[in-house]
Amino acid sequence: MEHVDYAIDDRAPARPPVASFPVVEDEPRELSRAERLTGAPGRIFHIACVLGVVGVLWAASSPTGLSLGAPAAWPGFACVAVWALRLGIGAWRRTMTAAFLTVPLLAGVVGVAQYLDIPQETRWMQAQNGFENALRTLPTAKQWDQKVADETVPGRIGSYRVGAVTRDGSGAAQFQLGDGPFGLTSDSGAAFTYLVDGPTEKVRQANPGASFSHLHGNWFIVRR
Repeated sequence: MEHVDYAIDDRAPARPPVASFPVVEDEPRELSRAERLTGAPGRIFHIACVLGVVGVLWAASSPTGLSLGAPAAWPGFACVAVWALRLGIGAWRRTMTAAFLTVPLLAGVVGVAQYLDIPQETRWMQAQNGFENALRTLPTAKQWDQKVADETVPGRIGSYRVGAVTRDGSGAAQFQLGDGPFGLTSDSGAAFTYLVDGPTEKVRQANPGASFSHLHGNWFIVRR
């Protein structure tokens, strides 16, 4: 058997080197400001909504009830409006995500708290002792002196501004409220009154057109 030697021919042209190119991955496109504002809600929007919920709960703590005109509630209402706009755009673009569920959950918390009167009762608890102390210092119904009453009752009790204190025709003392701190709640138009027997017919006749709602213990809210 013939032995064959295989040799490399030096005269053969060299093979060109195989070119190698770095693999460049496509970077995600940066979203425009308009796309960020109209896309799925993010962390900053949710933080703003939580702060808005705090404002709505504070507005709901007013003795007159939650009002659209209360400045404290405006950020919360604005969050709901922006969320509704984003929801519509997300449904149109078919880009719905679980992030859209946060605002409805927060709204549900506010709704339950409002239904159970938690904001009003929580705010009242921090001021109840102050109103009871002020009530003890007032002149009696038979010896009522408006000037003494005005000088006795402070202008602020807890987080409530007291505009005036009066006694109605039945002899019940009423603490007339002014607007809340910084005008964020519309407390004016309501009063706190202490009624041992509740809003009897005599009390209602002395306050025509007024509505009474139980607050805590023998304390009631008078709304006109």
